[in-house]
Amino acid sequence: MFYKKTGICYNRSGNAEARSIYGHFRALFKHCVSDVIIEAKRRRHEVFASIFAPYCNSARCYNRSAAMKSPRYFRVLIESRWAATKKLFEVNGMKLVFYGLWEDERSKLEELHKKYGFDYEATAEELSLLNVSLSEGCAGVSVLGKGAVGDDLLSALHGYGVKFLATRSIGYNHIDLAAAKKYGFKLCNSQYPPDSVAEFTLMLILMSLRKYKQALWLQQVNDYALEHLKGGVLSQKTVGVVGTGHIGGRVIELLSGFGCRLLCHSADYDPKVAQIAEYTDLDTLYQSSDILTFHVPLLPSTKHMVNAEALKKMKEGVVLINTARGELFETEALIGGVENRKIGALAMDVFEGEDGIYHMDRTDDIIRNRDMAYLRQFPNVILTQHMAFYTQLSMDSMMENSVEGLLDFNRKGTNRFEIRF
Repeated sequence: MFYKKTGICYNRSGNAEARSIYGHFRALFKHCVSDVIIEAKRRRHEVFASIFAPYCNSARCYNRSAAMKSPRYFRVLIESRWAATKKLFEVNGMKLVFYGLWEDERSKLEELHKKYGFDYEATAEELSLLNVSLSEGCAGVSVLGKGAVGDDLLSALHGYGVKFLATRSIGYNHIDLAAAKKYGFKLCNSQYPPDSVAEFTLMLILMSLRKYKQALWLQQVNDYALEHLKGGVLSQKTVGVVGTGHIGGRVIELLSGFGCRLLCHSADYDPKVAQIAEYTDLDTLYQSSDILTFHVPLLPSTKHMVNAEALKKMKEGVVLINTARGELFETEALIGGVENRKIGALAMDVFEGEDGIYHMDRTDDIIRNRDMAYLRQFPNVILTQHMAFYTQLSMDSMMENSVEGLLDFNRKGTNRFEIRF
């Protein structure tokens, strides 16, 4: 009866038992896939149907001789394919909401929506008590990383049933971790290739050494004299890198091509970095470096790590670079260092108190940050608007990490970028 059902036939080269098992499991697999396609079409997910249709329609999808040798082949194949399909369907019906969505994030979000089949809402507004109701019924929320997410917002999100929170940024100091733990949130950040920030850091170093800001200003008034533009040569300098993670390590790798002496200090030791830079304590790094660049997260232990006391340990005319977090530098100490020429050049892509200014058009407004206005007017100070990360590569990576992180929380209970607290 079994043989008749599977349509088994004998020939000189075949094995009756193996051929019957092959036919049986092929029939089962085609039946499974047919169910998948019907369910996919019912849920209007044509992408799923298109993925599995070839397995049902083609009898030549798999190696027949392999099945002959291993009767378990098709059973394993069915189970693995069905397990993968169930994971895809687990995403279907999951709703996410994206706050602070930029226009150049939309195309990547739509691409991921089509790929995974989740539902979503999106707004350009930052998460606030005025729009938190948009998250009602959503399993996960993604924020950009600018506005503070404190106890009040986390309480509201919890009340609307949100369980997972993702920030489309590497830093997560804008999120109240104690409150997130209190309300039982799972939290993840995003990563992106370090090249965008590392290359921007290198640009700021070179601009500072070669006095490009001064040259640009002078050109605006048709002054092309060289009197005030004599610069330095990077290969003759000692560069100290604070933090040797993904970005700091990449900065060191790029700097190694210039032939400069490289010192570094970090909470974590990287043997690859140690091959091209010398690890040392922070005081020695400060005392020995002509240029200092910072690539550490904002923590209680790193806030205002560059202050008046730290400046006293540094060389006269030191060049300071910050593309990490503005709060690493104490602004009052920076102003004093520039005024007394302890700091030879200062270049920052971030600034303490930048929220509400950077990433906004304030053309016709009065900006109430006197320290920023005062520092910006010095010829040897470069301020950029927190743009080191801003490349298409970084934006796509952050969106992808955020979406996949939230989906993995739902499917697996964890993800590779989970922040444990």
